[in-house]
Amino acid sequence: MNKHIFRQAWLRYNFTPEFSFKAGRQELGQVSLSFLFLNNGVPEASETGPGGELRNQGISFSQPFGPFISYSGGESNLIVAGYYQGGKDASEKPLSAWYANLEASFVPVYDINVQSGYEFLSGTHFNETEKNHSFTPFYGTNHKFNGFMDYFYTGDHLNNVGLHDIYIKAKKEINLFTMSADLHGFLSAPAIEEEVSDYLGTDVDLVFELNLDENVTIGAGYSQMFAGESMGILKGGSASEPANWAWLMVTVTPTFFTSGPAGSR
Repeated sequence: MNKHIFRQAWLRYNFTPEFSFKAGRQELGQVSLSFLFLNNGVPEASETGPGGELRNQGISFSQPFGPFISYSGGESNLIVAGYYQGGKDASEKPLSAWYANLEASFVPVYDINVQSGYEFLSGTHFNETEKNHSFTPFYGTNHKFNGFMDYFYTGDHLNNVGLHDIYIKAKKEINLFTMSADLHGFLSAPAIEEEVSDYLGTDVDLVFELNLDENVTIGAGYSQMFAGESMGILKGGSASEPANWAWLMVTVTPTFFTSGPAGSR
């Protein structure tokens, strides 16, 4: 017997001058589709009075919108996403920016989970003065993306030259032990300066975890950035200096009490 499944999970409209609405998700068998629209307001750069008080401060609005599509096929999965960001930035400059992501995950051999993908965030050319083409990932968990060294979108990379991130990640579980290795290749989206390479660097992230029991996990990691000369121009400092970090963490999640239905013991 053939079975056809159509599910519409939700559609919500919640629009005010200060915020936005987020609409829609549909699942068609193994395919999930959602659409995002956000009317995001940020304080404008404003005048400061003699006493330091703000004068004539308004709100600038920008609107990112676009689809997110995912396919789940057991051990093979695919994600496709694309967003446009219009409106104005905090300095009232016209904003026209793009974001795109393509990611595939699969298990080729030996139960090794592999993710391979490409992420693009548009940026502003060094001699562009009329428009802001830098995509801003609002309210995101930015530490999760673009490598564990946090070179991008967790500090001073906003309203900058954008990013191409070509990456591959591998993860393997062996009994209580889990290890993963991530590799990222970074390039600037538009030119940083005239006659300067767009190659920024390569980031390698290694993570090891040991689950001692259901409540205790020991984790350790090491990350290394192999920076290109353009990274030094963009971020300052010298590309020849080593850039790395290591960490060790013990996670304990005890259960202090449990509860059941009323009247149970």
